Amino acid sequence: MIVVFKKFTPEGHERYYKVVVSPNLLGEFLLTREYGNTAYSKPTRVLEKPFLLLESALEAAEKIIKKRLKNQYRVVFREPKERNILC
Repeated sequence: MIVVFKKFTPEGHERYYKVVVSPNLLGEFLLTREYGNTAYSKPTRVLEKPFLLLESALEAAEKIIKKRLKNQYRVVFREPKERNILC
């Protein structure tokens, strides 16, 4: 699952936030959050958290998605859960 958000700050900066759930080599599922300013080539921060169960990773991702939507981010790309996760 991949979800990408964007928003404009009052100063006119374009911010992005990306949430990805994917399998790792250890049989776990990795929740990755990346965010920053589109004016820069590197992200401000990348955070990764492993989960043993896919359902747990998806629940955590949905909480993050809801929070981003409340903070005036808008979805610019959303890949269906089924396409990316079980490669």
